[in-house]
Amino acid sequence: MIPRRQQFGLSIAQQSFLLQNSIPQAIVNAKPGRLECRIDARPTMISRIYQLRISYELGKHPVSVIASPNLGEITDEKIPHLWHVDPYELCLYYHKNREWNPKMHLSRTIFPWCMEWLFHFECWLGTGHWDGGGTTH
Repeated sequence: MIPRRQQFGLSIAQQSFLLQNSIPQAIVNAKPGRLECRIDARPTMISRIYQLRISYELGKHPVSVIASPNLGEITDEKIPHLWHVDPYELCLYYHKNREWNPKMHLSRTIFPWCMEWLFHFECWLGTGHWDGGGTTH
C-alpha cells in the first residue's frame, strides 16, 4: 500500500491520457480507480518483442508483468529481480524507499523502468551477470 499522505496524485484518467500520448503503441483500458496498459515492448532494435502489462490501482503500487514470451522458456536459470514468477512481475524499485509515488507519471517512470529491466535481462541472458542494480530478494 502507498502511505496515506502520498495517495493523492494523478487520477486514472490523467495516467491513462499520459500513457496513450507518450507511448503510441500502448493499449490502455481505464476503469474507475484502476487501469491496465498493454504494450509490445522492445528494449533495443535487435531485441525480441515482449508483451508488457502495467496494472495500476489507486492507492496501490503499479504492477508490471511480462505476459509473453514466457521468460521461463527462455532460460532455465533463476531470473534476477522479479517480485513473483507466476506471472513474471518485474522488480523495478524498492517500495519501502518510496522511489515511486502516485504523483509520478507511469509513462515517465514505470514504463522506462520496464524497458531498462528488459535491457538488463537480455544482457544477463548473454553474460550471466545482472548489471541492473537493485537489492537482494
